Amino acid sequence: MQIEYAIIGTGPSGIAAAAALIDAGIRPTFIDAGSLTNGEVLVAKNRSTHTQTNTGIGNSNNPGQKAWFGSYDAYFQKFEARTQFEGKLNLRPSNAIGGFSRVWGATFDYWPQDARWPEKARIDELDYKRISELLPLAQVNFGNERISNQELPAASSSKKIFLRMSNLKQKIDFQITPAMLAIQTTGESSCIFCASCLEGCPKDAIWFSGIQLQKWLRSGQASLLTGLLVEAIKVDCGKNIIECVDENEKMTLLEAKNVYIAAGAIGTALIVLRSTEIKELQIRDTSTIFTAGLSVYKQPFGEAGQSLSQFWLKWGGEKKFAAQVYAPNKNNLQRLTSRFRFLKPFEKALTALILRMHPIIVYLDETVSPNIILKKSDSGIKVTSGSNIEYKSKRKLALALLRRRLLFGGVFIPPIGSDFSAPGTGYHFGATLPMGTASDYLGRIQDWKNIHIVDSSVLPFLEVGSITPTVMANAHRIARLSVSR
Repeated sequence: MQIEYAIIGTGPSGIAAAAALIDAGIRPTFIDAGSLTNGEVLVAKNRSTHTQTNTGIGNSNNPGQKAWFGSYDAYFQKFEARTQFEGKLNLRPSNAIGGFSRVWGATFDYWPQDARWPEKARIDELDYKRISELLPLAQVNFGNERISNQELPAASSSKKIFLRMSNLKQKIDFQITPAMLAIQTTGESSCIFCASCLEGCPKDAIWFSGIQLQKWLRSGQASLLTGLLVEAIKVDCGKNIIECVDENEKMTLLEAKNVYIAAGAIGTALIVLRSTEIKELQIRDTSTIFTAGLSVYKQPFGEAGQSLSQFWLKWGGEKKFAAQVYAPNKNNLQRLTSRFRFLKPFEKALTALILRMHPIIVYLDETVSPNIILKKSDSGIKVTSGSNIEYKSKRKLALALLRRRLLFGGVFIPPIGSDFSAPGTGYHFGATLPMGTASDYLGRIQDWKNIHIVDSSVLPFLEVGSITPTVMANAHRIARLSVSR
């Protein structure tokens, strides 16, 4: 089978690259290991209820994984028997339509392009604008009135903390900003403020790349080959031969004139290792701390709103990190008692406490996170990680600093109950083949002329906080420029 423009992967970076191609009048063909169910993308009817699994992946008892809005489907593996994941590694490639965009959580934030970003690879305003058109944008509003329909009301307890800390920001030396979320606030699929975000939005208001894909498929602007895992790409006499296998291990060969790899950091690394003479790759990771703070302000029971991020606290000093503060949610009681089983008999008494509990996710700098290492061996590819031990003290210092600063906002992080993620648990990893060194400004490695890597693998570095919008803007830039050439 011959394809003019092939995109490997249907996650956010694949969708961003496709947008650039479609805008140029090109009809791309997506190749994905996932499949559509009854002609529909995995959406509301297929929410994840797999919270009690034996795999440790997508398990609510495993604090290092999200187990909400379909994340188990993204982690579920039908393939990869020849890839060996060793040690306490939670990361896996996604073999589901839409990739990990259901797991993303919709936090929207672009990185500043500082001196570490190669000049030739600078993202243009055109790319930012197109991604902003793809993603619905809504800012959490901490005022008394909703100014526009592109805003989401802050939870009342979050508002008090935010305003209190904003008034003291010179003293606490932190950058505090309202969360920007990719949540639909207008139209048929708009947010209804039911606070069920983490259990699965009943209106599909949270942006999911699979929904955009479905729109293009219905309009005939793109096509999709499902159930095919891309193993390798071989260049033969100027032809790009894509080697795929299905779940029955049957090989399929596809010939593509232009290829855009958007398989995610781990999936792309596996493709590169199987396609080239490269023996080892290292994926950079940004470790995560999962914790919670108890506020002096109580959240009214049953208050309408969204249960995703409320605001960010960013620290740009030596211990660089970003903390994402969530709203209290009655459903956190189940998570708390599954983590600390001895509390289960006291569930009723704990209800009041839960309405004061703000979940917090702290994203740490790549310099205090061990790399993910992929090596070729005779039996396949082994995936391991560096040691976590040398970074523990730095992570504890970051948590201690956050604990002291949140006290100014009336929030106390208990000395117990914080989880420091195992390697590969952080949701933000990449920079495997950074532009400017291991790949060029169009995401190409040596000898790959019309094969472009467009996902997080080619980022020049990892910034703390959300990476998805920046990855998407860069993917759009690469695809746009590759066509304009």
